[in-house]
Order: sequence, then C-alpha cells, then structure tokens
Amino acid sequence: MADVKGTLPPFVSRGRVMGALLDSAQSELEALESEARAAACRMAAGTADEKGLALWEEELGLDERGDLPLEGRRALVLAALDQME
Repeated sequence: MADVKGTLPPFVSRGRVMGALLDSAQSELEALESEARAAACRMAAGTADEKGLALWEEELGLDERGDLPLEGRRALVLAALDQME
C-alpha cells in the first residue's frame, strides 16, 4: 500500500492533527487492502473457497458439486470459463 503521507505535500502531513489523521487512515487502508486481497483470493475461480465456488457454479449454470473435492470443483469451473472464450 502506498504511503498516504507520501502522496501529499510535506506541509500537509507535518501538522500534528493532520499527521495523526493520516497515520490512522494509513492503518485503516492497509487493513482494507488486506481484506480485499483475501476476498479476491476466496472469489477468484482458480483459488475460490467453497462459498466462492458455489457462486461460480450458480453463475455458470453448473450443478453444485459438493460431492467433489474443491480442486475438482475448481477444475470444472475453470473448464466452463475456458469454453466461454
């Protein structure tokens, strides 16, 4: 994550109040980025968890294959996506 203070002119971040606000914003932005990366990993077809695969299967009109291991379900989703191209 980019340094929030580094994106602003130095006089803005030198102030006691603005410096504290920007430090707080930086930690919140880092937490948000971490959560966004985790969500993307859970939802990306190649790395989706069980919930993400169920959403892909529904979107692609596939049967939800809870009887298969996650790797098998991912392979079916990826194959269906490949056929769409």
